[in-house]
Amino acid sequence: MKLIVATAITLGALALGTGAAYADGNSDYIDNLKSHGLPPAAGASESQWETGAIQAAHQMCGLAATGLSRDGITAHFTAQHPDDGNAVRIMVDAAEATYCPQYWGQQ
Repeated sequence: MKLIVATAITLGALALGTGAAYADGNSDYIDNLKSHGLPPAAGASESQWETGAIQAAHQMCGLAATGLSRDGITAHFTAQHPDDGNAVRIMVDAAEATYCPQYWGQQ
């Protein structure tokens, strides 16, 4: 899954909170991805993969906050990583469910 690491590098570092609420959400998000068969990419450490995935999720929520639909967010990331379309859909759904459910019903 080159998507996770590449997305984090492409998007740049995002400021992430380190409090308990984020830690719980981060664990939930990573568990969600793993439960859908998205393990760390070959050559990436677990920590690198988790950091990249969490950064991508926050970017996805940022796009949702601007009014971009779930389909639009998926298309945006799929255009950057066309070989990982299914992974992108899983990530978008998991990101919105974990970090920004306020946008869930609006898509």
